[in-house]
Amino acid sequence: MAGAGLLGPKLGMIAPVMTLILHLIWEVVLGYTYEKLTPRSAAAA
Repeated sequence: MAGAGLLGPKLGMIAPVMTLILHLIWEVVLGYTYEKLTPRSAAAA
């Protein structure tokens, strides 16, 4: 993606869309992991 602009718009519309989808998947995984690793007492505070 080097030289294709920010988020790769010169590669077509699929590059920025896939970047967004991968980012959303990362957020879900990170949130789920954080929820599982955080004690219940700390989450309620």
